[in-house]
Amino acid sequence: MTDIETIYKKLSHVISKEDFLQRIQEKVENMGGLCDETMAAMLVANELGFSDAGRDSIKIENITPESGPVNFIARIISVFDTKEFTRNDGTIGRVGNLIVGDETGKVKLTLWDNMADLIKMGKIKAGQSVQVSGFAKQGYSGVEVNIGNNGVLTESEEEIDVVSNSYKIKDIKDGMGDINLNGKVLEVSEIRTFQRKDGNSGRVGNLMLGDETGTLRVTLWDDKTDFLSQVEYGDSIEPVSYTHLRAHETGR
Repeated sequence: MTDIETIYKKLSHVISKEDFLQRIQEKVENMGGLCDETMAAMLVANELGFSDAGRDSIKIENITPESGPVNFIARIISVFDTKEFTRNDGTIGRVGNLIVGDETGKVKLTLWDNMADLIKMGKIKAGQSVQVSGFAKQGYSGVEVNIGNNGVLTESEEEIDVVSNSYKIKDIKDGMGDINLNGKVLEVSEIRTFQRKDGNSGRVGNLMLGDETGTLRVTLWDDKTDFLSQVEYGDSIEPVSYTHLRAHETGR
């Protein structure tokens, strides 16, 4: 695949290939030969809001808070609901999160505004391979990649293997980030409704899981409590994905 084809792959959802190639030629001609076609392709990408479309791809294990702009291909593992918030200037923003992985590791993606809307519209689903261009930074539970309106999150046809790092219960600690856990259902609680400070109602329920190393209580909130009606004592669950886990362990 040529450099131009690689760049276009990241823009294919916003411009046809014919128009893209035409704009490249116009750019080369307008600059009087001061840039080649690859450079012109990067300039066109920048005009379309994809300033890092020509950047080399990176593996997730190599992403650090100091990486800054990053490009990579990964598979979506988990999709979380979007939330609205009010900015200091009074405007409403939207934010949503994904967990993605490749054969080297996993990382959290934070999507903002129009990019977060892709979750609400159902265009992002677990199991999809995606091309990602965003900005790496330190998050609450480790490195995360932020994707705003100038970032890229498009479906990729590339098959991605995801590293498997399922934990045993004895290895889980309070405050861990995103983990996978296999376990057997030991207890299912009733769902409790409560009132939040903003006046809205919420739901909460608990699930007790166990493996050969111990037991662990998992707390599910709001829509996630629907899962409690789908399981019963003795069921084996694999894998279960948790985010920002606060563990309540017994039997270690």
